[in-house]
Amino acid sequence: MGTRRGNYEGSKPYLRADGRWECKVMVGYSPDGKRIRKTVLGKSKAEAVEKANEAKVGVATRQITPTNSGKAMLFSEFLKQWLETVVKPNQSEKTYDNYWRQCKNHIIPALGGMRIDRISPMNVQAFVALIAEKKCMRQEKKEKPPKQGRTTRKERAMQRLATALEPEGASSAKPQGASRTEPTPGNSAALQPAAQESKAEPPKTLSKSSQFGIMAILNSAMSQAVQWGLITQNPCTAVEKPKVPKHIAPFWDADEARRFLDAAAGDRYYVLYQVALHSGLRFGEVLGLEWQQIDLATGKISVAQQLREVSGKHTVAGPKKNSVRTIPIPKSVVSDLVKHREKLMAEGLAGSRWVFPDANGGPLRQSNIVRRSFNPIVERAKVRRITFHGLRHSFATLLLSNGVDIRTVSELLGHADPAMTLRVYAHAMPGHKQAAADKLQEVLGQKAKKGRGSAKKVMAAGGQ
Repeated sequence: MGTRRGNYEGSKPYLRADGRWECKVMVGYSPDGKRIRKTVLGKSKAEAVEKANEAKVGVATRQITPTNSGKAMLFSEFLKQWLETVVKPNQSEKTYDNYWRQCKNHIIPALGGMRIDRISPMNVQAFVALIAEKKCMRQEKKEKPPKQGRTTRKERAMQRLATALEPEGASSAKPQGASRTEPTPGNSAALQPAAQESKAEPPKTLSKSSQFGIMAILNSAMSQAVQWGLITQNPCTAVEKPKVPKHIAPFWDADEARRFLDAAAGDRYYVLYQVALHSGLRFGEVLGLEWQQIDLATGKISVAQQLREVSGKHTVAGPKKNSVRTIPIPKSVVSDLVKHREKLMAEGLAGSRWVFPDANGGPLRQSNIVRRSFNPIVERAKVRRITFHGLRHSFATLLLSNGVDIRTVSELLGHADPAMTLRVYAHAMPGHKQAAADKLQEVLGQKAKKGRGSAKKVMAAGGQ
């Protein structure tokens, strides 16, 4: 009785009806747990055995994977599995939603129909060029052109009645080529002018940062495919990726910030803007503030959560990494918060846990604040147009330009590293470069004077 062959050893070669020798080698398992075998053929038994041994070496060195063995999954199938099993459990809901939309709108329409093992660096480079030209890869449904001259059943009946009542010979007097839907009292469609073709505006191209983000998602997915053994190497590593140009986010100087607050006086969200400008909180952190996080006695805010809005639904999540912090606020802002709380009590919203609730005591929507309050105030104040996040940039820029050290500003912003703060807000410290140059000149100048003085003493001693 022969011994059973082990895993990955392959089957014994046998002679096929066409005269060739065949041998099968197991190369792994499919995502659903089924065995995947690679078939090798040879003109002789020795050739088939040699190819089978090469396949075994390929499996051991991961040059042969379940995907390039003949039964591969499509890249779209892999992306769906990656999103559900890796991204969704380990990332925030907002990040997952962003990954899902970018895959649906850009990556899957371009690369989803290909086998994952056959996506080459050349394919990825072509994809980079493609997203640089178009706004969205997903094909939109083509709208059917409206049918011109379409009449209802009642209108057609009226036309027949009018034709029947015409005197004999009147119909033959009509010029040839006349329209079947001549204007009649019952034919309202024929009285309407032909619809003009709407000139569709060409789609706007994606920004460099959006292109970079899409490529980052694709690179992350491919890296996971390598770890799972579906491919041997990441094709994104050999691609020239889009480069994001340096961009200074718009911000306000002290005069513009004061003008904005003056224009916001009396607005329902005036205190919200005061807190944002004097604390540097992110939009979600401001909206996620609860009264238990604010100590009005000491004038400190404890940042421990943020309010996120994904697909129209609010969720409370923890802040970004290393963003749990305590921020002191000025006494004037504390006084405004006290008045704000009294106003909420007068409106019957004392039971709301949110510092800035909506009219029903629930969480506010970012879009409503920006559209109905923030943007109109910016227009009235006649200041530079910025986003709400620009209040955070203004907070940091004002502190740095007034001599506050980079580490303190980094801690107030909740950055993981002061180096990140320095990269983003280096423009706010132009005087520091000149101060450093002046200091260096002062130090080197003193050493030069000392050197010249010692040289004169030596020369004097030699002369004696």
